[in-house]
Amino acid sequence: MSSYGLHRAKTTKLIRGGSMAKSPLAKNSKTVKHVRNSKNVVPLHLTIPYMQLINIKATEFDISHLLHLAANSNNVKIDSRIPFLRNFCKKAYQYVDNGRSTQTITATYDALRAFIVFCDAVGVDPFSEAGYLKYAGNDGELRHRIKMYRPSKRLWEMDHGDELGINETSAVNMTSSLRTALLWSGLPADTWATHHRGFSGEMTPYKGYSDAEEEVLVARLSKLFFILAPQLIAEKKENLVMPDELPVVIDLGGHLEIISIKTSLKTQNHGLSKTGSSVKHSAAFNMAMGAAYHLMCFFTSLNDSDVKSIAHPITIHTDERDKSLQVAKVSSFKSRANKEVDAILTNQSFDVDKRDGVKFIKTLETLSALYGGGEKGAELLFTLNNQGEESNSLNLNELNKHLMVELNLLSPTRASCQPWFKELFYSYRNQHVIELKKEMNTLGRTVVSKVTRPCSKTNATLGATTAAYCILSCYTDLAIKGILLPLSYSDKDADGNICNGLMKL
Repeated sequence: MSSYGLHRAKTTKLIRGGSMAKSPLAKNSKTVKHVRNSKNVVPLHLTIPYMQLINIKATEFDISHLLHLAANSNNVKIDSRIPFLRNFCKKAYQYVDNGRSTQTITATYDALRAFIVFCDAVGVDPFSEAGYLKYAGNDGELRHRIKMYRPSKRLWEMDHGDELGINETSAVNMTSSLRTALLWSGLPADTWATHHRGFSGEMTPYKGYSDAEEEVLVARLSKLFFILAPQLIAEKKENLVMPDELPVVIDLGGHLEIISIKTSLKTQNHGLSKTGSSVKHSAAFNMAMGAAYHLMCFFTSLNDSDVKSIAHPITIHTDERDKSLQVAKVSSFKSRANKEVDAILTNQSFDVDKRDGVKFIKTLETLSALYGGGEKGAELLFTLNNQGEESNSLNLNELNKHLMVELNLLSPTRASCQPWFKELFYSYRNQHVIELKKEMNTLGRTVVSKVTRPCSKTNATLGATTAAYCILSCYTDLAIKGILLPLSYSDKDADGNICNGLMKL
């Protein structure tokens, strides 16, 4: 008998009736305890390149929450989704490696997440044809949202719980992004699309400013930039102590207004990030950059992402035939089209102070290089955080709030909002606040949240004052900051109108 056969025979005998000494490890244990070696466990790594609108650079974003019911990490995990999301992440990184836009990946992820939330709410598998048709089909969710769309109504005119809906153009974009997401996940979404009618909304671009509005905007933004930037440049070049405030004289239509812009970058304690950094958008440098963004849009007609990606260095060329003509060419890489886009700025003046595009870009480049380093490829536009370092975001919403207030940039159609301002004012008079916002329900539909609740006397006073300011601003184009009581009113004119005299400091 071979040694292998002998070994099997001995083993069989022991199993059938023989005895065998127990292991010392089993003396005090009735069952074998399995110890998992953590070194052999491979972590689930589900990330994509992601870029929010306010960010300048892309970040790595973890999408593992999509494995869970309703895309909520606190809910049960659904392991069957793992291969689909792995494929999605792999394709997302390949998309970026091919030189395509990270913002497209962000839109694709957003569409996928909204789709998963809806499918989980109605109890259908999102990674299936049934789930796709439940969302985008002829009787699907998107058709319902289109029916609920009422563009004539403003948010404050709606009731609590009203659905806002979407226009058909939005449905076109959402289904396109969703099909891309499902294709990246390894599903034949293009085939499923043939089983329902398409969406055919017309593009309705945002209406541009009128000539009069554009003139006011450019004049005031230009004034702010060309007053703040040279002072900030001088302080940095000569290593001077920055004053607490920088004065700016603005023509507010018939009279000059002196406004003071604080220079400190220090913020209040709340709102800090995990690293302890935050951005004070009302600081002089950040206000100058905010104005520069809008002026760059005016000079170049480039879109948002292209303007934000303009980088150092900027080259100034002199025309060979006309030595007095200077031209600055700014280039930006358009990821979606995988090509560079250019814009030309000249030294032909655009306002009464003989400012021009070349002077603007020279000033901006100097300011950007002094405070940001100016390395080749570094973004021209950025904000500084409370530590004096470049922030990873250019939050135009916050910058615009301060630009609007300081420069008194008011919409000519603001009077149509008076009913809402009055509703707010009288609510605060009764020591109540109306919280108005958009919310997402369990089906992923955007609904109105309009809730009235009691508030403190301090908040009521502050709210009533703000509402009253908005109401008064609807009656005049003058800056009403600093007006004094009492106000004087005229008699009614032939048209029934009343004029009031605003006394100022």
